[in-house]
Amino acid sequence: MEAELGKAEGRSRRQFRSREPSKWHRRGSQKSFRKTSIAWLGAVLAFLTGGMAEAQVPPGAGSTFTASGMGRSIIPVAMFGGDERRPLDMHSGLRRFIGRLRQAETGSVCSAFCIATNIVATAGHCVQSALENGGLDALRFAIDADRETTGVRIAGAGEGRASFNVLTGASELHTRPPINAVSDWAFLRLERTACPAGGLKFAALPADMLARRSRERRVYHVSYHRDVANWQLMIASPCRVVTDLPQQISALLEQDFDDPRNLLLHDCDTGAASSGSPLLTDGDNGPEVVGINIGTYVRSRVVTHDGEIVQRLASEPIANTALIAASLDHRLVQFIDADVTTRRAAIASMQSRLRAIGLYDGPVDGTFGIATRGAIMAFQRGLGESEIGLPSHRILQQLEELTAANKD
Repeated sequence: MEAELGKAEGRSRRQFRSREPSKWHRRGSQKSFRKTSIAWLGAVLAFLTGGMAEAQVPPGAGSTFTASGMGRSIIPVAMFGGDERRPLDMHSGLRRFIGRLRQAETGSVCSAFCIATNIVATAGHCVQSALENGGLDALRFAIDADRETTGVRIAGAGEGRASFNVLTGASELHTRPPINAVSDWAFLRLERTACPAGGLKFAALPADMLARRSRERRVYHVSYHRDVANWQLMIASPCRVVTDLPQQISALLEQDFDDPRNLLLHDCDTGAASSGSPLLTDGDNGPEVVGINIGTYVRSRVVTHDGEIVQRLASEPIANTALIAASLDHRLVQFIDADVTTRRAAIASMQSRLRAIGLYDGPVDGTFGIATRGAIMAFQRGLGESEIGLPSHRILQQLEELTAANKD
């Protein structure tokens, strides 16, 4: 099991045992051991999105390098063993379902995939800044099989209503513990059909079945990568995922992640622009999504002497991370069925009532933005419901009933 997370057995074992003192220190005197040891400094989740500008990665997640002749910085691929990526066959049917989500103004790119003719899934951090800064109108999605178009916009783009057609797992993402990686997902409703072949199905596989598929070498990964020329779609097969973790690693995940039960650790070769890509297995009716790739789980180590940090060691990736796709099935149904209101008066009423119960402190202006979305999610969380965060007629009715009862 120690070798499951890496193709190089020795490297995987070293990563997960590095909480112990090094062999050199164990051979030393007991006094030396008490004074000097190697310890974990902390964990971070490195989000890898490709772009024209220098990629932004949390400290300790690895250095960037500049590709020769490209004039821009990119992040080296996170690999466990050798690079097993290869070009996806030009005739593969997967080209009809997987594409690029591009920010037209900055050129940043994430992978994304179709889940309906006009709905795509990707990583939440691929749209988070656009949500916060009003840049949703500049996002474009195009499947790999349709390279002649500039892409399809989010529904409502150009009318100030794109945010009504984006569902994310969290209003704020945390890259340091407690890391909310399993909330790092997004669904986007597009203004027209971009996926004429339909969408990929989420595989409803229990953990033991997924582990067996992995052992049988039946899990694979399809994605774009910033270090591959001409945005060539690549496949890595097979990939390993781990669901039955040793107690030591489980304890580590419990410490660093807020919901490790819906987290997949995998060793698919990933890098910049692979965020939002699918981990797949072949079902009875074709490829099915088992996970959505998020980022690389990195822990930093330091050498301490008498409790003081005397040396910072190179950070090591523990594993790549994905969220279990099946956990999003009910969210997708709610997104498709959401009875969203775009009326300013209705949204202003929500904002006023959310403010009255202490969940919102922004302006009551009828504008649906990140603060209003977060307040609605907090309201749903308080009710024990799924945190959708969209301004539906049902939410307004619930708020009206609650505030009316409070007045009585």
